[in-house]
Amino acid sequence: MMNWFEQDSWYFNQSISLAMMNGKMVDQENAMFRDVNTLRAINGRVFGNIGGFDMCVRDRVSWHVLGFGERLDYQNPVFEGNNVQYDGRMVDHVTVYPGTSQTAYMTPDNPGNWLIHAGQLQSQTDGMVTRYNVDTCNRPLFVPVPVFKKTMIRRYFIAAVDVIWDYAPRKINIVTMGDLRDPNTPGNLYVRNTDMFIGMAQRIFYDGTFSRQIQRTEKDNHLGILGPFIKAAVGDVIEIVFKNMGSFDNSIYLKNLPLDNEMSKHLRNGVKPGDVKVYSWGVPERSGPGKNEPNCVGYSYNSPVYPHKDIATGLIGPLLICKRGVLDVYGNRMDKTNREFALAFVIFNEADSHYFDENVRVRAPNRMNRDDPMFQQSNNKFSINGFIFSNIPNLEMVVGDTIAWYTYSFGNSNGVHSNHFHGQTFIKTSAASFRDDVIGVAPGAYETVEMFADNPGTWFVHCHLGLHMSAGMLGTYTILPRNLRGIYRRGPQVLRKARIGRELRRRDKFGRRVY
Repeated sequence: MMNWFEQDSWYFNQSISLAMMNGKMVDQENAMFRDVNTLRAINGRVFGNIGGFDMCVRDRVSWHVLGFGERLDYQNPVFEGNNVQYDGRMVDHVTVYPGTSQTAYMTPDNPGNWLIHAGQLQSQTDGMVTRYNVDTCNRPLFVPVPVFKKTMIRRYFIAAVDVIWDYAPRKINIVTMGDLRDPNTPGNLYVRNTDMFIGMAQRIFYDGTFSRQIQRTEKDNHLGILGPFIKAAVGDVIEIVFKNMGSFDNSIYLKNLPLDNEMSKHLRNGVKPGDVKVYSWGVPERSGPGKNEPNCVGYSYNSPVYPHKDIATGLIGPLLICKRGVLDVYGNRMDKTNREFALAFVIFNEADSHYFDENVRVRAPNRMNRDDPMFQQSNNKFSINGFIFSNIPNLEMVVGDTIAWYTYSFGNSNGVHSNHFHGQTFIKTSAASFRDDVIGVAPGAYETVEMFADNPGTWFVHCHLGLHMSAGMLGTYTILPRNLRGIYRRGPQVLRKARIGRELRRRDKFGRRVY
């Protein structure tokens, strides 16, 4: 996988001669000309013009992924329909950097014609995509042995809703303590045009009427622009009743879970505004945590209709898959993990949003020159969960807590992030376990790490790339002393169940208290 820069070819001048039309010279300095001569290709082919990726169900397939190019030419190919064994995990992607290679192994069990595409959204849009074909080859498909136990169906009522989003509700640069509204304060560029944007987010509702949205609490308020946690365990079925309450076609796609070609087609066609669609995913063993991984691992979901624009508008969220027996019926963890946090390190480019024209019309009606470099840079929001400059709330825990951090990245060539936790170390377990305080994540990838909180204080969590941090991609998390342990350590459903039980025990049939 490589970005081919035709300008660097030994035969570029000959190619120009062949491309000349009506004897007219080509302006080689034209930005559009340079861009069209950058071909984002798989084995030298774009937009699926390469064949031969054919296999049978249950074949042992080796994928050898090679990366070439310049400093930003890292690649993160994503395999849909089936997943691969890579780094001791079963995932849907492989990450390679220029001059490196990786080998991943696939044993396909899901027949169909499936996409392989770049994790970088712009590369995917520009043609770094192809297909591989899995045939049954007259082999019987694997059918799990029946389990005489009712399958847990975890049903979510999720809608795509329009939101007015503020990336920085608190206009303070926490590093310099300067007022971000001051033109002389570093970071002013990213809040000066407007502090409110029209966007879209996925939100959870109580039922299929979609009349009452479930309000977030301190347990999940940190998710920001992200959609709700979608949780399931191996063997469960995830059912999503999805309503499009926005103004453009979109849907919801859960990464690293199997689906059939018909469902994939429906997901990419999207749900029309105002319509409702029901999607179901089974959670097989191969999509769950490996034996050396944590009890729950984080994947992600997003709208796949126009991935580049859908994600820039806000349609992303966290998906958690756990080992059997880890989740109760309410989705609360029953192991020793006290808190879970999802952190999506994303550079939201408002110019790529479905609502860019509307935002300019409403928020910057006097803006005439959209090609102004400063204006274009100001539209890049270097965010964590849609917050910049430490505005992400409720990243709180208590000394002695065990914390699960799920980190994600979405974006383009500038979307690789090295995420640094100050004050603490974490443990990452997969093929090999190690302790560190920095974890790298490429666009389309995800990582799960665990932390034991033992160092009280308020600490930075940020991307270590200098520009990203100075532009606002940082937040803080707080470890409270043990004597300040709060009720957030227990899920709200567990608390509600316990409270009702006490009330029933303490009242007689007339409603009088019984001691």
